[in-house]
Amino acid sequence: GNSAKHTAARLGVLRSAVAKAAEFCGSLVVDSAIATISELIEEVEQCRGVAKEGQLRPLPGQSVESCSLLLASAVRAIESLKPQLVSAATNKNGSQVGFTAREIGNNLRTIVQAVCGLAALSETEESRETIFSSGLDALRRCEVLLTASKLVLDGLTAVEESGLLDAAEALSEALRALLSCLPGQVEFDRVLKELEETSSSVLSALAPPKDPTPYSALEEALATAAASVTSAVSNLLASIRGGAKEEVGVASLAQLHRDLLTAGVAVAAATQTDEEREKVLSQLRVFSDCSQRLVLALKTASVEPGSG
Repeated sequence: GNSAKHTAARLGVLRSAVAKAAEFCGSLVVDSAIATISELIEEVEQCRGVAKEGQLRPLPGQSVESCSLLLASAVRAIESLKPQLVSAATNKNGSQVGFTAREIGNNLRTIVQAVCGLAALSETEESRETIFSSGLDALRRCEVLLTASKLVLDGLTAVEESGLLDAAEALSEALRALLSCLPGQVEFDRVLKELEETSSSVLSALAPPKDPTPYSALEEALATAAASVTSAVSNLLASIRGGAKEEVGVASLAQLHRDLLTAGVAVAAATQTDEEREKVLSQLRVFSDCSQRLVLALKTASVEPGSG
C-alpha cells in the first residue's frame, strides 16, 4: 500500500516537473519566434532601402499573382493559428503556445517573401510604400501578440488576458489592411464605400414626388433597374467562372445599385400607405445589404487559391 502511494507521489512530482519543463520550453520557443520577427522586420526594412535606390527586383518565378496567393494563404494560416495561441496561453499550455508561435513565425517568413516580391513588382512608388508599411505593421502587431502570450503564460492576470485579446484583434486589423494592398482590392474597397454611401444617402432621402409621374411608370422603371442588376450580376459571375478577375466589372454594380435604389425610393414615396411604403423600403434595404455582401464575397474570392 505504502509503496503504491510513494510511486503515485513520485509520478505526480515527475508529471509536474515535465509540465513545468514543457511550459519553459514553450516560453523559449516564443522567445525564438519573437527574435525571428525582429529579423524579418530588418529584412523588410532592407528591401525598402533597396527599393528606394531603384534596385529592388523580383525573385525568379515571382509574379503578382503568385505573390498575392502566397500572401493570402499565409494570412489565412495566421488567422486560424491566432485563436489557438490565445487559448493555449490562457490555459497555460506552454508547449502548445510554443508550437503555435513557431507556426506563426513560419507563415510570417512567407508574408515577408510575398511583400518584398509585390513591392518589387509594384508600378508606383506609392503602392510599393503601402505594401512595405502594411507588412511592417503586421509584423510588429504579431510581435506584440507573441509578447502578450508570453506574459499570460508567465502569470495570468485579468489585465494580461485583456492585453492578449486586444493584441489579437489589432493583428487581425493589420492583416486585413495588408490584404487590402493586393491588386484589385482597392477597387473592391472603393465600390464597397460607394455602395454604403449610396444606401445611406438615397434611402434617407424619401420625399413626395415632385412631378406627377404615373405610379405604373415608376414601377416599370424599378423593374427595369432590377433587371439590369440581375443581368449584370449573372454576367459578372459567368465571366469569373470563365477565368476573369473578380474586380473586372464590379465597378458597374455601384451605378446599377444607385439606379435601383433611386427608382425604388421613387416608388416608395408615391405609395398611398405607410405600410406599403415601409414594405418597399424594407426590400430595398435587403437588396442593398445583399449587394454589399456580394462585393465582399468577390473581394474574398479574389485572393483565394485558384481564383481568377
